[in-house]
Amino acid sequence: MPPKEMKPNLKDSPISEIQSELAPVKDSIYNSQKGVQAEEPAAGLVSFDGNEIKLVKQDSSTVKASYQEPSGIILDSAIKGPATELSAVKNWQYGLGASFEIGRVQIGGALLAEAIFRKKWAISLGVKLLENGTQNFDDDDDFHDKNKNQFHNVYRGHVSDGSNKNIAIKNKILQLPLNVNYQFPIKRNFTLLAGLGTDIDLYIRQDVDYKHANSSADYKSMKFATTISPVFLNNVVLSAGLQKAIHHFTFELSPYLSPQLKTVSYKKENLYYGFKFKTFFVF
Repeated sequence: MPPKEMKPNLKDSPISEIQSELAPVKDSIYNSQKGVQAEEPAAGLVSFDGNEIKLVKQDSSTVKASYQEPSGIILDSAIKGPATELSAVKNWQYGLGASFEIGRVQIGGALLAEAIFRKKWAISLGVKLLENGTQNFDDDDDFHDKNKNQFHNVYRGHVSDGSNKNIAIKNKILQLPLNVNYQFPIKRNFTLLAGLGTDIDLYIRQDVDYKHANSSADYKSMKFATTISPVFLNNVVLSAGLQKAIHHFTFELSPYLSPQLKTVSYKKENLYYGFKFKTFFVF
């Protein structure tokens, strides 16, 4: 009968002792790896709840991470602030352009700057040179009747005593046109306009031609140029028109009425009317 094979008792062997000592380490590593994998969220969404950030998985499970906002910093404003500022900037558009106007006894041109808010309100300001026609007077008496003053008194230093006739005065006015338009968009890049404004007079130059006679009956042609003081805010401008936009350019045609709020010596009419044509390059 052959002898039985003897199996080594590994339970009490040094290898068994080493495995026993390493078991806790192995379990620790396994558990830590398992915990990390469990904590890693699948692709999902991030939501905010008070001072907590929630990571929401696609399978509706939620992992919460505690988050305390730093003192003096508001998370919402940090996220929404730049977007709000960008939105405010987009509300405004700016344009540079020119205008030409022709009306009853006056003609003029201007350089303008315009600011447009939400494509509804447009404010324009510029510099305009206007010629508002020629004032004609038959003689000294006619000038006095219309101006309640004597010709040689008004232009003392330019006109000497004597008799004057065929008096013609041309006015050139430097103005600051200010206008506010309401814009009502319609089809095909057309816009209806309704405006209210004024022309602030800054500088008035007068070219005066007349015939003068002293003691003799012979009249001689005379002329001179002078400046007079402006009267501020003496008119109002009412307008309505149509605008067409083509890419960055706009073109406007507007009839206007301009009644005088104050009577001034360098404007011969109490009501002016005509047409204005404007064009702008809008940024």
